[in-house]
Amino acid sequence: MDKKNVFFWTLYDFANSITTIVFFLYFSQWLVIDKGVPDFWYNMIFTIGSVMLLLTAPILGGIADRNGKQQNYLSWITILTFFSFLGVSFITLFFSHKVFLAVLFFLIANYLYQFSFVFYNALLHYIAPPEKWGRISGIGQTGNWLGQIAGLVITLPLASSAIYLVGEAGRAQTFLPATIIFFIISLPMLIYFKLPKQEKTDNKIILKEEYKNYWNQFKELLKSPSMGLFLLAFFFFNDAILTAANNFPIYLEVEITKANLIS
Repeated sequence: MDKKNVFFWTLYDFANSITTIVFFLYFSQWLVIDKGVPDFWYNMIFTIGSVMLLLTAPILGGIADRNGKQQNYLSWITILTFFSFLGVSFITLFFSHKVFLAVLFFLIANYLYQFSFVFYNALLHYIAPPEKWGRISGIGQTGNWLGQIAGLVITLPLASSAIYLVGEAGRAQTFLPATIIFFIISLPMLIYFKLPKQEKTDNKIILKEEYKNYWNQFKELLKSPSMGLFLLAFFFFNDAILTAANNFPIYLEVEITKANLIS
């Protein structure tokens, strides 16, 4: 087990958790509370992103598993995620009236962020033996939690207007620092993480065939009645959890506002 790789792998989870908590907390409030966009359209961002993932993640994940380029794909996804979040940051700060453009960049950023885990999780196979996967995964999850705490601590003074940087005041102040910190802390993973040498493969990749194989495998999976019920139950359960989590910041802000009005 390469301890350096474990450290870089955990540090990456810490880094992207900073943007996760900041954007999921404050962007929803910026969009719905500050800009008056119905929460239905905020939730549609995640619906569209989920459909995009369904159509692309299994295929590209399978391709990466065959050619062993998970790290390369993760690096490109991370860079694209950074620029997408950077787009959201600049739009909310300097062009806050362009709400649709901010939503579009956030949709892309969220999609890429979720997509990155297809390659990030696959790297666990290379950094530890199977008997230690549970332990290393737990370490990574700890990095995730610490990243969320750090993100809140760093951006709370900005969101509360105790500190002002540039552009629109309030919640929009939080996005740019979180994005920059995310990219800086993720750099060690992109630069220093080393995979063992792998055999080169000359398999030609034809997307049409990949989608055909994916569909055939999915149909085979559904032939098991218990698997179909499991997937259906997971869909409804997971959808309910994600809906509650995504809308909690909006609900929290509304209730706090009501409490302040009553008092």
